Amino acid sequence: MGRHFDIVLHVKLGFNCRSQAVPGISEDLETPHLLAVSGISFFTIAVAIFPLALAPLGESFGRQKVYLVSYGVFFLFFLPNALARNIQTVLVARFICGAAGSVGSTMVGGTLADLWEKDERDVPLAFFALSALLGTPIGTIAFTWAGGNVSWRWIFWTLLALAAPSAAVILLFFRKETLPAEARRQLAEAACKVDSASRSSSTTQVPLQSRSAFKTLREAVIRSALRPLYFLLTEPITLTLSVWIAFAWGVLYLFLESLPLVFAPYGFTSDNMTRGLSFAGIAVGALLGLVLHVAILKARGVASTPEQRLPSACFGALLFSFGFFVLAWTARPDQIPWIVPQIGTAMTMTGLFLVYTCIFSYFSDCYGAYSSSAIAAQSFLRNILATAFPLIAERMYQQLTYPWASSLLGSVALVLALVPFLLMWKGQALRKRSPFAQSEIGKS
Repeated sequence: MGRHFDIVLHVKLGFNCRSQAVPGISEDLETPHLLAVSGISFFTIAVAIFPLALAPLGESFGRQKVYLVSYGVFFLFFLPNALARNIQTVLVARFICGAAGSVGSTMVGGTLADLWEKDERDVPLAFFALSALLGTPIGTIAFTWAGGNVSWRWIFWTLLALAAPSAAVILLFFRKETLPAEARRQLAEAACKVDSASRSSSTTQVPLQSRSAFKTLREAVIRSALRPLYFLLTEPITLTLSVWIAFAWGVLYLFLESLPLVFAPYGFTSDNMTRGLSFAGIAVGALLGLVLHVAILKARGVASTPEQRLPSACFGALLFSFGFFVLAWTARPDQIPWIVPQIGTAMTMTGLFLVYTCIFSYFSDCYGAYSSSAIAAQSFLRNILATAFPLIAERMYQQLTYPWASSLLGSVALVLALVPFLLMWKGQALRKRSPFAQSEIGKS
């Protein structure tokens, strides 16, 4: 699982470094600000679209090949970002980085199902979620300082230097296939090479389950890309949880634009290099979410059914929404210290952490080896909103005013908080109707 943490953390750092490099790119490449900002959208659109094909391909051809190729491409395409002489190079490189880096967050559910039994997945998943959520504040705080002190190119050189050692370790040592069907196929091929006399019997006895369904690579890509969309359109569990996490993820990216506006009156500005501290509540909330999640796991014990994971999501969904109201009505520099609205931000992120980990665990328990398709479906929705929300943040907060803009988000979050409660009520019945969850019901 170390490769997942590394890939996802670098993807999040890569996104946030790009947002902090925008002013330098715009000035150095003589590019309009809006075009420079569009590199963020190129990145998130790629993260949204490519898992539709890459994650299910891992389910069909083996996850390890997808991991190795994707991480290699992700690592190499920091170079054109650092060396770019025009905005076109930057945009293309960011799109490819987003496409390659997307597998880290979408294939985790299937890999968890491959490596651990249901009662063993929670702690690895919690640290995976921490890497996804901590990347935002770490990247923003660090690269806000870097963007004001060094060339924007050094931001990408720094990421390249950070990624190089882990890339070497992953490409050299993490070469074991985790998908059971593909692992059996590889063992069969190895046995055939050792004992040519048993070639025909070996290939007959061990069916190529991971590849037999596809005659061509083109057919494999098409079918793989359609499977997450099929999940999204026909699986109520996938649809409802995807809508919730898409909104929450959009809010996380909206915070990148809105929190500096809210905390600027407190003196957190680019002029004194404290703008990045506007995101301190996100980091604290993610860490508190990890501590609370582990405490809940110890108190709950082993979850015998997927629905037994949902109480923590119910609590997290309510905490997520209440945090907005704290942020909305305590951000008053002339009356209330800055720490109080930061507590609201931390509440929101703690709630997001609990729901985020619960959704991944729930998908892994419900769909087993097919969970990557369900996760790819929700990844598509959440990254589409992550593309759109930052574009509307400034206008929304200025036109509605800061308190009412945050209150609007909190109200929407409160309505969506019904989702885990509804799944506690009807989740088992929905799983029984699902052809993809049937194989997992007997294990629940």
